[in-house]
Amino acid sequence: MVGHMRLIGVTLLVLLGCTELRRPGAASDGGAGGGAGAAGRAGGGGAGAGVGGAGGEGWRATATEGAPSAREKHVAVWTGSEMLIWGGFSLTAPLGDGYSYDPLADAWQTLPTSNAPSPRGDAVAVWSGKRLLVFGGEAGGTALDDGGYFDVTTRTWGLLINAGPGARFAARAVWTGSEMVIWGGRKTGNGFALGGARYDPVRDHFDALPTTGEPEPRDRHGLVWTGTEIVVWGGRGASGPLATGARLTPGAAAWAPLATTAAPTARHGHTAVWASDRMVIWSGLTGDNRPLQDAYAWAPQANAWSPLSTAGAPEPRSYQSAVFTGREVLVWGGFEGRHFRSGGGYDPASDRWVLMPLPGAPDGRIFQSAVWTTSELIVWGGSLADAQARFDTGGRYRPPQ
Repeated sequence: MVGHMRLIGVTLLVLLGCTELRRPGAASDGGAGGGAGAAGRAGGGGAGAGVGGAGGEGWRATATEGAPSAREKHVAVWTGSEMLIWGGFSLTAPLGDGYSYDPLADAWQTLPTSNAPSPRGDAVAVWSGKRLLVFGGEAGGTALDDGGYFDVTTRTWGLLINAGPGARFAARAVWTGSEMVIWGGRKTGNGFALGGARYDPVRDHFDALPTTGEPEPRDRHGLVWTGTEIVVWGGRGASGPLATGARLTPGAAAWAPLATTAAPTARHGHTAVWASDRMVIWSGLTGDNRPLQDAYAWAPQANAWSPLSTAGAPEPRSYQSAVFTGREVLVWGGFEGRHFRSGGGYDPASDRWVLMPLPGAPDGRIFQSAVWTTSELIVWGGSLADAQARFDTGGRYRPPQ
């Protein structure tokens, strides 16, 4: 394994001479699904020489000195100059601390905790241009209905209390340019949270989303912002994985359904990314937990689906990270029989996949965070699928030009 890795909860295995942490029948991928080269965009950011290419291209580890403690299902956003991380789950408890990471200095700093939300994991978060906005989540088996904001100028926290769409975790949220929109997720127990809401930070106010025509309740779904609409597709509902979705213009009185003709098969744990003029769907799990590798694009103007190439795509998996760089969709990590440390880039303009290089990539994992900095993908934290370990490490990937 390349780079420095610290895993909470595996010390005993190390002392017993276990050289590779794996669940029965599973392993971190070390070759299959990997490869050299990825189509992408290079840029500034990040100190030190990169691994896997000239000019700083490829993977390198994030600093471990001063890094957050090991966790999964935390929130992370990119502010334009730093990555902010907050909350999540350790092996034993929800967390309520936060950190900032400066990729130019490759350095971590702690965030203040005064007036921060209570400890939690599986919350939603967005970057408003001035503040990290956090809502919901879960702690001790209870879904939460409050949140908070961190102002990067004053370096202080403020609270959002009991005014949102109702208690929920495993929801999804997007930033529209003026509002945070939250939809879906689960409530305490085995049920699904209903409806959603828009939060306007200028008015410090939530407005409920319409319920007319809204999608079936679900979690682990895709939610994207097109520039004019929020779009929901797929996820896990009461009957299992879903192949349905809907779109909503903020302020409208009703949702409109997405086309079902030629749509992807039902799935959850998939990638859903807005890529300039289309929503790109890739991978996920079926109702019988079969991994998928297929890819589709949804075009809003025609409300139509079309299949995408999967030649050269990473191996089938679920619960991977995904970002759009402005040129390509990058996917990394995930699980299917083993924890993948591989990934790839999909270029919508050429309908072409290219695999990321493996040298220097972090250890395979799920439930990590991922942000795009305008020049690098940064992944951090996460866990193993058997939930017996958490990571306090990460990596930075810079695509080649």
